[in-house]
Amino acid sequence: MPLEWSKGTMKGKALLPPMESHCTAICNQRQTLYIIPGIVNPPAEALENDEEFDEDARFVYSYSLTDRTMTAVSTPDFHRSGQCCGVDEKHAVLVAFGGMNEDYDIVNSTHTLKLPSESTSSLEWEDARFSAGDCVQPPGLYASGSVAVNTPQGFAMFVFGGKTNDDTETNELWQLAAVSDAPTPTYAFHKFEDAQRCPKARYFSALAAHSVPGGTILFLYGGVHEPSSNDGKEVGPVCLDDLHMFDTRTNEWTELQQTGTVPPPKNGHCLHCLHRHNSTDDEVKLVLIGGGDRGAVPEVAYANSEHLFIGVVSKGECQWSMVESTGEVVPYRRWNGSMAVCHGEGAWRLFFVAGQVRWPAPSDDVLCATLPIKGTE
Repeated sequence: MPLEWSKGTMKGKALLPPMESHCTAICNQRQTLYIIPGIVNPPAEALENDEEFDEDARFVYSYSLTDRTMTAVSTPDFHRSGQCCGVDEKHAVLVAFGGMNEDYDIVNSTHTLKLPSESTSSLEWEDARFSAGDCVQPPGLYASGSVAVNTPQGFAMFVFGGKTNDDTETNELWQLAAVSDAPTPTYAFHKFEDAQRCPKARYFSALAAHSVPGGTILFLYGGVHEPSSNDGKEVGPVCLDDLHMFDTRTNEWTELQQTGTVPPPKNGHCLHCLHRHNSTDDEVKLVLIGGGDRGAVPEVAYANSEHLFIGVVSKGECQWSMVESTGEVVPYRRWNGSMAVCHGEGAWRLFFVAGQVRWPAPSDDVLCATLPIKGTE
């Protein structure tokens, strides 16, 4: 059965500019997406009307999943691309880490933004507060795979790989977690040391998470790897199609065998784990969409991105199937877009935000679809 996409209605005064290398976080409690722009182009309306557009005016935007209202909710003083973000739902805080600033420096700073309430509209970013004695920090990272989770134990954001300031790639796995409540939440980084069978270094990968009792299961798919040459010959970037699973309870990586209609090599794609009530380690569903398959060069990155893939993970294996997309606009051939997933009305709803359609022309829309997989409340 094809997956039918529609273009989300945009209400409100805020106009989402064309963008890529941005990040999107969902707050399930508020049924709202929060979009932190990355690389921003002038809106088409501004170009057609010969209007001036300040590329540095990168507000954080909120998009209501209930009334489809787009609102600018922060001052435009946070200029990053390729960062990681997530919503700490317990404290109503948007958390952002890393990325590349306007000077093309890759940074390792962490910022927080208190989510707006009825009494506040435009808010300002603040430096995140860290617990006393927390001296372990990741390097500056760009284009990492990342995912955030909210469990009864609190908020955690996981970050894998990425590019560093010396233009090298890494395969380190970090966790940023809320560790204190009063009076303002404080956070701490943790590096997963000596993990067994760690995947090769990469950037533009995708990370998904599945919460289980006592920990979190992570899934890593694809990305760009730059192999080293032992004979002096030039070796170009390689786009990957491997799938790995990490269990925070055992500190162990496992490469999963893939069967069925396996997705092609991907980079700049989106991967999500579908959380179902009472789901177990034995069967987990993944959804993968977008990205490119020809290295890290945007001009040639978009082939084989026409379909959405659904994977069922069980007993060390992932069985993939392909779902065709239809509708007025579909999010295929989109590189470095972002996606959020929520559950409602007996099914999963997908929201795909912007991304590169063709070089250099990112889109400025939010696309919506309902997955033909029914869950339970």
